[in-house]
Amino acid sequence: MEAQKEPEANLIKRRKETQAMRSLHNTARMMENSPVLMRLKELKALERVTARIDRISVYGGLAGVLNNLVKLQPAVSSQ
Repeated sequence: MEAQKEPEANLIKRRKETQAMRSLHNTARMMENSPVLMRLKELKALERVTARIDRISVYGGLAGVLNNLVKLQPAVSSQ
């Protein structure tokens, strides 16, 4: 019985890993095409980091952090 459960558990684990990789790939593709989404992901990461530390020094001020994480540029129209 135990010998049968191990391969089944491995199969479930591999399926979950595949799903996670597909999700990451889809997220990366969406971020590639959307600077705003990229900015939101960066701010979320910054939020997670700052939640775990007692003190942070920011050079260039908060505006520098918010504006320089990702340079938002208007989409180039292909006409």
